Amino acid sequence: MIKKEGNRMTYEEIVTNAKQDIGKYCKACMVCNGRACRNQMPGPGAKGMGDTAIRNFDKWQEIRVQMDTISEHEEVDTSFVLWGQRFRYPFFAGPVGAVNLHYGEKYNDQSYNDVMVAACAEAGIAAMTGDGVNPDVMKYATDAIRRVEGKGIPTIKPWNIEIIREKMKQAEGSGAFAVAMDIDAAGLPFLKNMTPPAGRKSVEELRQVAEMAKVPFIAKGVMTARGAIKAVEAGVDAIVVSNHGGRVLDQCPATAEVLPAIVEAVQGKVKIFVDGGIRSGVDVFKALALGADGVLICRPFVTAVYGGGMEGVKTYIEKIGAELADTMAMCGANSLKEITKEIHYIYGWQKEYRSSIHIAGIPLVHINVGKGPRHDGKFHCAKGIIAIGNEAIGVVAIGALSAGLLSFGAISVGLITAGALALGAFVLGAVAIGYIAIGTLAIGVYAYGALSIGFILAIGDHAYGEYAIGNQAFGNHMIQLQKNNGEMCMLTKDASKIMKLLKAADAPKIFQFLIQMMRRC
Repeated sequence: MIKKEGNRMTYEEIVTNAKQDIGKYCKACMVCNGRACRNQMPGPGAKGMGDTAIRNFDKWQEIRVQMDTISEHEEVDTSFVLWGQRFRYPFFAGPVGAVNLHYGEKYNDQSYNDVMVAACAEAGIAAMTGDGVNPDVMKYATDAIRRVEGKGIPTIKPWNIEIIREKMKQAEGSGAFAVAMDIDAAGLPFLKNMTPPAGRKSVEELRQVAEMAKVPFIAKGVMTARGAIKAVEAGVDAIVVSNHGGRVLDQCPATAEVLPAIVEAVQGKVKIFVDGGIRSGVDVFKALALGADGVLICRPFVTAVYGGGMEGVKTYIEKIGAELADTMAMCGANSLKEITKEIHYIYGWQKEYRSSIHIAGIPLVHINVGKGPRHDGKFHCAKGIIAIGNEAIGVVAIGALSAGLLSFGAISVGLITAGALALGAFVLGAVAIGYIAIGTLAIGVYAYGALSIGFILAIGDHAYGEYAIGNQAFGNHMIQLQKNNGEMCMLTKDASKIMKLLKAADAPKIFQFLIQMMRRC
């Protein structure tokens, strides 16, 4: 039995109603995560393997917020000001076109826009509208925006310049406070087959489009820092970090993964929105903490329309808005500007253990591992007598980056080290640099490897040193080893000579041991 909150529909009721009318492609899931509709197009499903939409959702769930209730007890202000317009919340409804094709016959582009645009305006936010091959799609969208006194954003596909000019005039006539272009729609098949062809835009072409707009212009579909910089060069006023819900390119990174780098690249020169898998007010909070100015949510709004019309849309907006306000209050942020990366989020996960036993103020054991940076942007570092972590510093250090007397890691520095890149006194690694170095590439006073360079002694397939032993040996004192079945160690005809050479070089016993093992091969 579904309960109502007063006379208002619950979100559960909206979803249940939507399942009856939303068509065969969208499943109207309670949590829209891309799994039930993967690799299903037309419809909301992602392209190819279908994992991009799933990845969009999952990556937001890997981000955690930090609770802080020691703060001023003030009313939380969720309002959002954009280009002189004040909105109740920092999230908008994303653009949708061809709704009857993708989501069922209950609505068409006209009736969908009539509901969505009006409901969003009444609830205090804005709706972005879609576009399509049929010219009426833009007409319906701009008519709906005109009726709410411009509180909407028409979105134009990346057509050829003549069609764009016509649609820009329609957008201007609607009184819309901004206009957008989903440049990521360049991957849609129906654009590629047009004459003249539509699709990708150069920086100069995008500049032309931005200049046509008489209001702030938004470029939707930026997924790299380089792309963001090019958008800034083109003179756009805002970008949307978006992969089009995975519907235009398979196996993209998630928007949450690329957002921080884009924020860093843009340096506040344009407004930044983000979409893709954002499904709660907590997710909105996370996006703002990562540096976004605002958020777009698309597919759940479609469910809200099909399941409850205008009431459904308003209920969904109130749901997300209430979740955002609650998260802000519990994390010590009374306004949107107080949501900052440094204070309010941790990316990924972290596991930490610090032993109670200390030696000279240093914990005997410190384990600090995690995925992604900490809230202050630094990586998880373990410091202890025994240290294990992404970064590890200790007497015994184990980590991706490790430094210690005994050091083991992808990159390791210490007295005795092992790693892909290892530096130290006694070194074992793919690339080994040290006093005694053993590796594929070994550089040291004494070196053993496929390619070895030794100040005194080098042993390897290619050996360079004062004393050189190898298939190809170069030095003042050399022994050329022959190969048998491709293995250098299989032939030790000159074993006695080799041992004499090792003794003459005063080679460490580890090298004498290696030769002894060769003799047994």
